[in-house]
Amino acid sequence: MNKQALATALIVALLITALTASILGLAQANPSPSIYRHFQGIVQPKPDTVPPEISISYPLNGSIHTGYVYIKSDYVGSVELALDVGPPTGPTVSTRPFNGPDLIEVYYTTSWNENETFIVYSDRQYINSWLSSDPTTFLESTISEFSGNVTVKDVPHGWQNITVYAEYTGRYYPYDDPNTDARFYITGSSSVRFFMDAAPPKLTVLSPLNQQYATPDIPLETCVNQPPSTIKLEYSLDGAEKVAIQGNMTLTGLSPGTHNIKVYATDTGGRTAASETIVFTVSEPSQSLALITAALASVAAVGVLSGILLYSKRHKQKRNPSQAS
Repeated sequence: MNKQALATALIVALLITALTASILGLAQANPSPSIYRHFQGIVQPKPDTVPPEISISYPLNGSIHTGYVYIKSDYVGSVELALDVGPPTGPTVSTRPFNGPDLIEVYYTTSWNENETFIVYSDRQYINSWLSSDPTTFLESTISEFSGNVTVKDVPHGWQNITVYAEYTGRYYPYDDPNTDARFYITGSSSVRFFMDAAPPKLTVLSPLNQQYATPDIPLETCVNQPPSTIKLEYSLDGAEKVAIQGNMTLTGLSPGTHNIKVYATDTGGRTAASETIVFTVSEPSQSLALITAALASVAAVGVLSGILLYSKRHKQKRNPSQAS
């Protein structure tokens, strides 16, 4: 081999050596946890790990929703559930694109069906099968955030709750020292309370009743199966135009005689319940006054007569002293 060939071979060897050293150096500077770190196993979430954040944008807390269907002798409605889910966070929780938290499942439960779980999103089968072979490996084709809507059906009438859960698996990198890591599981939840106006209003009039009253001021009292904020109350007295009221009140200054009243309750869905026509009577004040006047006159007459008789007797006794003895 001539000198030129020997020099070329030496240069190539040096380049290969330098390239190998460079690759090894990069590998040592950015080691893969599954190869260069000690895996501690499955651990409990650290106290400084923030659970998944679940934001429910619809329905809002305290909101009222209308719309209903009639199913199996019950009135039920539906509501759109809109939510956004974010991953858990913490000082040593790995983030993407390295090896961030993986969303396992999003599901919800309801106050009217507490024993059933409703799945919104699930990657549980894929993640379980992947980690069952080697929990130290990186997951592929998974997501760490979720946004979506789902229609919740068969919501009964009244105040209801929906609780949404998000379950994640994540990795601490490092776990307790620079050369260890560990995997953890964590679940977050968020709830919303709303009113489902599904059933038509039911109205009961407690006062007045079909009877006679001795006063011109009579309470108007009602009972409705829905919150006051969802109901518009009105009444019509003696066939007059409807008058809106905010709740129980008193009908004042009613004239003597017979009256009739009808009460109406309309909910936010436009459905109206009407009471039966209630007929009642206000007593004539003149009759009561006449009885009182007659009674007072009788008492006064008796008193005057008694006084006259007593005076007459004493006057006779003074004129005939002998009769007194």
